[in-house]
Amino acid sequence: MTTKADKKLAEGLSFIRAAEKCMKTSMFKWKPDYDSAADEYKKAAVAFKSAKANGQTKDCYIKAGDCYLENKNLYHAGKCYEAAAFVCRDTGDLDDAVTYLDKAVELYREQGTTDSAAQAYEKAGEILAEEKPEKAIEFYVKAYEAMGLEDRPRQCCDLLNKAIKLMIKHRK
Repeated sequence: MTTKADKKLAEGLSFIRAAEKCMKTSMFKWKPDYDSAADEYKKAAVAFKSAKANGQTKDCYIKAGDCYLENKNLYHAGKCYEAAAFVCRDTGDLDDAVTYLDKAVELYREQGTTDSAAQAYEKAGEILAEEKPEKAIEFYVKAYEAMGLEDRPRQCCDLLNKAIKLMIKHRK
């Protein structure tokens, strides 16, 4: 008898096959369908996440982000990289989490959504607050700067408070 996790793994693999099919070209299909492939990779990532297959989940989110980049859909690519960062956080790989969050922030800023960039910086700060407080403080300050561009003084104060609390806590 198959378990729910096995069913989700099989479902994820079927979504990956569908994504790869979207990426193929032929005599009558000259360009890969990146948008459909990205959607299939995201579906696969969700299936793998419910099966607790973190490595495959991260890979699918990254592939989905790459497909969105090919389509010049920067916001959704950023969301995929952000999701990959949270998978890395859950597995304890903080360096990769920060790398993917940085990539997401870069895409958000390029797209012009500085609000999303600031939120991603804040999430990065929360991820690193215990393990690497210096880096977390740096991210909180970057989030503050991004929120300052959006003219949101209340959120700016909250971000500065978080940075100051970390500095006091770790006597920096």
